[in-house]
Amino acid sequence: MPSNTIRTIAVAALLASSALLPSAAQAGSCKTVQHFPGVVQLFATVQGEGDEALCSAVSACPSRATKVEVFGAGVGQAGTVVAAGATGRTQSNDVAVASCDTTLANKHGVGAGVCQSEASAQVGQGNVVENECSLLALSAGAGKTVANATCFCD
Repeated sequence: MPSNTIRTIAVAALLASSALLPSAAQAGSCKTVQHFPGVVQLFATVQGEGDEALCSAVSACPSRATKVEVFGAGVGQAGTVVAAGATGRTQSNDVAVASCDTTLANKHGVGAGVCQSEASAQVGQGNVVENECSLLALSAGAGKTVANATCFCD
């Protein structure tokens, strides 16, 4: 399957996760760390070809937040897809969605990749009051991969 198709599937699955799946991994493992309001980190581990982890956590935003931002990263098996997203809900129940994905490329014998995205609430939608952080890791080979999504609302 071409890598662009895999990326498209990964991002679509990531964005649909909040409506369809609970905040737990399907096969791989997930961990959530809530540092303080407005910042949450998700960690996923996958191992073995076809293994996947889908993680999600909802975090309250600090007052007067107007945008959401997400950073995604992965280290491990080259070819693994890591997709990250931040979905901010505004006072008027509209959403601002930031999402990105990366396919881990072989760098010095280890697969690595990073991505970043941000989105702002539209004028008239009010402040961002809640942020759902999502992480999807799809393993491409026999090795172990760790992935991270860090989401902010500010």
